Amino acid sequence: MTIRITAGILRNRRINVPKHRLVRPTSERVREALFSMIQGELQGSTFLDGCAGSGIMGLEALSRGASHVTLCEQVTRSFRVLQTSVSMLNLEQDSRLELLRSSTHRIGERCWDIAFFDPPYQENPEGWLNTAARLSRHLFLYEHHRNVALPPEVSDFFLSDQRSYGDTKISFYRHLEQQA
Repeated sequence: MTIRITAGILRNRRINVPKHRLVRPTSERVREALFSMIQGELQGSTFLDGCAGSGIMGLEALSRGASHVTLCEQVTRSFRVLQTSVSMLNLEQDSRLELLRSSTHRIGERCWDIAFFDPPYQENPEGWLNTAARLSRHLFLYEHHRNVALPPEVSDFFLSDQRSYGDTKISFYRHLEQQA
């Protein structure tokens, strides 16, 4: 199966989706809505796709103007498909793109302007939310099942918005310094 990048310099280019149950690519509708909401913040930012899977979120961010994107994936099968997609897009030597075969829980002390996390829905979000807050400077986005309630604050971040699309919900956490 393939999915397409919806906008930017890589618009309409297709990438592969790993064929196993752990990968649930963010739908085109959700991606378009999410990126239209953060487009102003995305330009020139660093972006982490923390549970990359197919890599569609990070590649979409790169296509739409992020200055540097890191795709982090720990599952070997998914990482190999991700490498193939990057190769198909001729991005293997692009200094704006980095692939990490690791769990985001073990990345270390690095930090990105914007981070996106879409872990398996059945996992407890607490650890993922804390990792996202640790790795984000300004904004992190957390994709989860619409029935999962998330806390109003995580570390130095507050829940600024939530949007539902069918069974999917995207929660926007902004750094407390951005609170009006």
